[in-house]
Amino acid sequence: MREPPWKSLVRHLEDRGYESPYLDRLRARLDAGGIRQSLETEIVREVAQALGRSEDKVNHALLELELAARAVDEAADADTRAARIAHFNQVREDALRARQYLRIHREAVGFRRHHDFERLYPIPPRMLV
Repeated sequence: MREPPWKSLVRHLEDRGYESPYLDRLRARLDAGGIRQSLETEIVREVAQALGRSEDKVNHALLELELAARAVDEAADADTRAARIAHFNQVREDALRARQYLRIHREAVGFRRHHDFERLYPIPPRMLV
């Protein structure tokens, strides 16, 4: 996209030390454009960092779920197994919630496609006692 001709004129006149109230007005617009660009960049960076934190929460929940599943497999007796299954199912609910929050967060910032969500963040079915 081509920049408006007044921007190059403002830069040219500034370099020459030209003074004018009209130049001042245009310079203010030019400076505001730079500030706006900087602000937009900062906002995009913050959105990306926030999405990253949301994804970290999902990955943490999935890791906890993986560990809970392993604990079920290592249970020595039926009572221990039942308690660990109950824990697994609670951790599973936490993982589902974290994944749903990530999906909502992504939609809030404009990502509408989630076709890889189940593959990227798989959550196994509930365990039965």
